[in-house]
Amino acid sequence: MAESNIRRLNQLLKAYKCHNTYNVLVEDLAVALASSRRNVALIIKRLVALGWIEWQPAVGRGQTSILRIQTSVDEALYQTMMEQLQDDRFELISTLIDQYRETAVKALTRAMGLECV
Repeated sequence: MAESNIRRLNQLLKAYKCHNTYNVLVEDLAVALASSRRNVALIIKRLVALGWIEWQPAVGRGQTSILRIQTSVDEALYQTMMEQLQDDRFELISTLIDQYRETAVKALTRAMGLECV
């Protein structure tokens, strides 16, 4: 699930910038996430629960919702790596390194406290 959440955050960040506030239609998010409207609601709910985005749903048909992305992919990778290391689980870490390469390696280095000062 963590891998999917990072992938979905990455998809959003390709369409919307981090720390900016956007008025969006669910249809626009469905395009950005290459997903159905129903799945958009589930994805948004998961990302809100992680604290990676802020979301205020629209009130009424045709109205826009408010989206604010709070976390970069770098930070999401770091948080995920920290959780995995704390639980002594390493399979997802290797998968993330394969997928996100240098960005994931930097996040892992930071999570392990091996950053150069």
